[in-house]
Amino acid sequence: MYLIETGLVKLVRLTNEGSEAILGLRGKGWFVDAAAVVLNCPHAFSVVSIMPCVVRRVSRNAFMEVLASSPAMVQHINRLMCREICADQEQQIEFRNGTAQGRLERLIRELVRLTGTERPLQNLPLKKFEIAQLLAITPEHLSRLLREH
Repeated sequence: MYLIETGLVKLVRLTNEGSEAILGLRGKGWFVDAAAVVLNCPHAFSVVSIMPCVVRRVSRNAFMEVLASSPAMVQHINRLMCREICADQEQQIEFRNGTAQGRLERLIRELVRLTGTERPLQNLPLKKFEIAQLLAITPEHLSRLLREH
């Protein structure tokens, strides 16, 4: 499991076809893959830094020991996991009911907040197809939206 202390990472997974798929972005304060650690199941993805980061690796044993001895940590992890669930639910609602333009604008607002830069899509090493995957649109449609934006 990883704790992101500063910076921004992308969550990536290899598809059955062997290509890389981006699953999401995570920034400061996120415990990445805590659910897999708690459930003792394999990691579903890899973590790749996309800007300078401080990422702390926490072993399963150390994490489980802290959870067993600290009710405050259990409460904190529960809040983080609930935040993750809510973020995933909001994303699903956005995919089903929102527009691609709205999703792009939300992503840009979130990246501005996380990176402190005004033009994060130009300043981050994200490929167009990765941004398109995050928005659940084609790279061609993303290009059209960026021209209009």
